[in-house]
Amino acid sequence: MGKLELIIAKMLVTILNVITLYLKPRRNKITYISYRSNNITTEIKLISDEIHKIEPNTKEVFLMLKYKNTLLDKFRYVIEIIKQVYHVKTSKVVIIDGNNFVISNINKKDTRVVQIWHACGAIKKFGKDFERKYEIKNYDFVITCSSSSKAILSSAFDVKEDQVVPLGYSKTDLLFDKHIMNKYKSKMYKKYPFLKGKKVVLYAPTFRGEAVYDKQMLKVDVENISKSLGDEYILLCKYHPIINSTKDYSEIENLYNVSDESLYKLFAVTDILISDFSAIIYDFSILEKPIILYTPDLEHYKQNRGLYVDYEEFAPGKITYSEEELINTILNNNVDVEKVKALKNNFFDYKDGKSTSRIAKFVVELLKR
Repeated sequence: MGKLELIIAKMLVTILNVITLYLKPRRNKITYISYRSNNITTEIKLISDEIHKIEPNTKEVFLMLKYKNTLLDKFRYVIEIIKQVYHVKTSKVVIIDGNNFVISNINKKDTRVVQIWHACGAIKKFGKDFERKYEIKNYDFVITCSSSSKAILSSAFDVKEDQVVPLGYSKTDLLFDKHIMNKYKSKMYKKYPFLKGKKVVLYAPTFRGEAVYDKQMLKVDVENISKSLGDEYILLCKYHPIINSTKDYSEIENLYNVSDESLYKLFAVTDILISDFSAIIYDFSILEKPIILYTPDLEHYKQNRGLYVDYEEFAPGKITYSEEELINTILNNNVDVEKVKALKNNFFDYKDGKSTSRIAKFVVELLKR
């Protein structure tokens, strides 16, 4: 948000807080809020479906809005603020997968806010640990995959460590399920038959800059990388959702922009992942496949964004600093899957594919309090 927009939004929430003083949470009502999609996300659907198995009479509201910095979306966001204030105050439990301005500024009493977040782990600093335009507060619980990340999430979300609950993330249940991953692979081969018989390399970097007003992409000559790898390989590019890259590579052989595809479906056909400071590294480690890190801006990123980890020590694969080094690493198969397995084994508290069930039971217990 810009400075003026932030002032207007705060004034609106302040007024709504007064108008809605009389509202109270309704038993069995859950509101889900996400800025990541205009549709119900996979993780939210998994949790919702599981909760209904335990508590069929639950009343649910889904507020999904993928915000873009346009005049229309600014108007839509005003309406969204009004809807969120009403539904947050009348819900027993609110589940969010990203930071939320309304929740951080609302006067809530008995509503319980559960932050399920959207990243399995933390590499780059975020939340309160990173310069932002509005403060983060009012979260009651934060779900995590790992007890080892409690201190980080406690700091980033301004909660006590005992409010960070290691239940696992619903979406990882899909990665732990070999039947589902094989099903994804079959679907992808049917949709993209040219992937069969090739070594599939997925390039999936995080964004640079600020998430809305100064979002940037790392400059990478993917065309050169693809040509250098040769016909044995196919290079797939999935850019961060907030970048919305539609760059067309159709005239270049063995290079494809698949930013609109599901990440986990891409994982199913990927032989090697190239990433950087993105938390998808944690997700991918579940499959125990090779990871290569491409971070030509590592020192700059450390100084300007900040990292929670000693990157060189943390890296579950070779760190490369130039396109030439990256290409040679792939061609020479200079990968270490043991580091990937170590990340998986050391990070995930649960590897049983039952995280959705644990979260659903946790939420149902909150409904009864």
